[in-house]
Amino acid sequence: MSRPDRAPVPADPGVSLDVRFGDAIVLKGYSLARKDVHPVQAADCSSVGVLCLTPGDDVQVTLFWQALKPVDRDYTVFVHLRDVQGATPAQRDGQPFDGLYPTSRWQAGDMVVQPVDVDLPPDLPAGTYKLYVGLYRLETMTRLSIQNDTSGENAAVFDQVVRVTSGQ
Repeated sequence: MSRPDRAPVPADPGVSLDVRFGDAIVLKGYSLARKDVHPVQAADCSSVGVLCLTPGDDVQVTLFWQALKPVDRDYTVFVHLRDVQGATPAQRDGQPFDGLYPTSRWQAGDMVVQPVDVDLPPDLPAGTYKLYVGLYRLETMTRLSIQNDTSGENAAVFDQVVRVTSGQ
């Protein structure tokens, strides 16, 4: 039986990646979906690679992780929505599956499909946003390094754009 408050989780990533965190975890891809389904009528929302939302919406970010070897620590996953100035008006940080399947239990070869819901504030200004995703140790707030990091902060930056419209 499934819970009615849960959106279906995609079986495959909409966007494939190969982002290596440390020597044990790879982010293989992600999918983005509107959790609250109501139409957005803005003209710029028909572009490929753009997910259009309105203030107060929820976005479901499904992360596809793979463990390359047993992970010896618990990491917190962060998903940050950033505007073009780098401000973070919405985010979700937490242990995978609310701590029910922490990274310290991941074994070599495990594929972990993790849905993460990010609630947009009701007063979020219209604009273009990107998502930043990463892992960190809660005890030290130290981020797990990414091989060939281009963000400058050990975060995967998703190319798919989130556009927030006024909703009118």
